[in-house]
Amino acid sequence: MAYPADVHDVVDCVNFARSSRVPLALRSGGHGYAGYSTGPGLVLDTSSLNSATVGGGQALFGAGVKGLGPTTHWPLRGCRSAGAPPSVWPGLWNADPATPRTVTCAFEQLSDSGAPGVPTVTGTFIGTPSALEPVLDRLAAAVGRAGTDRVIVPCDYTRAACEADRRGGGTLGPRVAFAAKSHIVREPLSPAAAAVMAAALEQLHHLTGVGGAGGLLIDALGGAVNDRLPGATAFPHRAAVGVVQYHSYWHQFTDPTHVDRRLDWLRDVHAAMQPHLGTGGYTNGMDLELTDWQVAYHGDNYPRMQRVKAACDPEDVFTFPQVVRR
Repeated sequence: MAYPADVHDVVDCVNFARSSRVPLALRSGGHGYAGYSTGPGLVLDTSSLNSATVGGGQALFGAGVKGLGPTTHWPLRGCRSAGAPPSVWPGLWNADPATPRTVTCAFEQLSDSGAPGVPTVTGTFIGTPSALEPVLDRLAAAVGRAGTDRVIVPCDYTRAACEADRRGGGTLGPRVAFAAKSHIVREPLSPAAAAVMAAALEQLHHLTGVGGAGGLLIDALGGAVNDRLPGATAFPHRAAVGVVQYHSYWHQFTDPTHVDRRLDWLRDVHAAMQPHLGTGGYTNGMDLELTDWQVAYHGDNYPRMQRVKAACDPEDVFTFPQVVRR
């Protein structure tokens, strides 16, 4: 395990792995869904490279900054899937507070040992609390059900971009085992698709007494995501309206049979939603069982990513099962 103090240490580690032919795994954001951030050779942990600088309408985050999902850019710095698992390479964020954005939010419903969870909507709004209140009122009216609680926290840009602050009050919980699948939502869900999704959540109630948890996480896109064309960066799903992730969690004491039941639920809900949502997956939540991941993650950008891979990593120093192939 190597803990680089700066970018020069990273270069030395990569050169060592290349010259000695030692398998190299990269670790950074702490949420590698598929477990590609560990391996039998050298594990390069970049968590100490957690600097953040803001200026000129942009913010540059180091590879170790946690709680961020940066946009992948075409230069080598951002060609993460060509050689590294997600959340390893630094990325650029739009930090212009004057840019108008539609409100985006995340919806999460989890069940704890089979008990229904309380749906939670979280989001980031660029503006004043008084300007946000009517937006939330319209959201509640669209849902058709009054909310039980509402919390607005004014903060600076850095905190607004921090996932830990937005979802856990600034704290990170204990590690748990989990698996996930995903779909890209290209248009608002049809009534039929919504019914299938609701039925999948109802199935979780039958897992009462089964250790762990499961649920859906829906991240809204739009806003700055739509500002770029699909081929402008490695992320192709610029016109999508959201990303849905299906999650299952368990802990070290969960019975293996219960783990299997939670994995079966994942496979079933993904298969049930496939006819409604089609091919498309979230590259930052890689799915070990996805067979068409090249198209699902990268779409029409995959051939270009292959050319970048061939030019920047001809020796395949950076490799894992779902790496971009030359």
